[in-house]
Amino acid sequence: MKKATVTALILVLILSISGCSDGASWDTSRMEKGIDISGMTSKAVSAVLEEVVVTSDPQILTLMLTNHTAEELGYGLEPHLEVQVEGEWYVVPTKEGTGVMAIGILLPPYGTNEYDVNLNDYYGDLKAGHYRYLKTFTDGIVGVEFDIE
Repeated sequence: MKKATVTALILVLILSISGCSDGASWDTSRMEKGIDISGMTSKAVSAVLEEVVVTSDPQILTLMLTNHTAEELGYGLEPHLEVQVEGEWYVVPTKEGTGVMAIGILLPPYGTNEYDVNLNDYYGDLKAGHYRYLKTFTDGIVGVEFDIE
């Protein structure tokens, strides 16, 4: 009996430490609602990820932005990450004291830029779940969705 009780307590402890993979362990009462990007999607720029599942440590996204116009477009390095919890998007807050370099990056006409985003630098160790990373351009927003396992 004692062995079964200890085993059950260990199992509960392991489950509580590991968290939930469906985003249920996020305290959404303290989080800002995500951006409703319907009707705001950029027609000039598209974004894709090299990998749609992030499993490594550090948690790094390789983002490829493509300009579909004859104009040079600019964007910054500011991060915007959202997590999906029970079908709703919420903004993932950056770590306290996190700074972002105020650098403007140019996306050449009909060109593609590729850059890495180290999520751990901005957000710490992220929980398993479904996420999206957003970038803003003058004509709208581009976003990429991915999972962290």
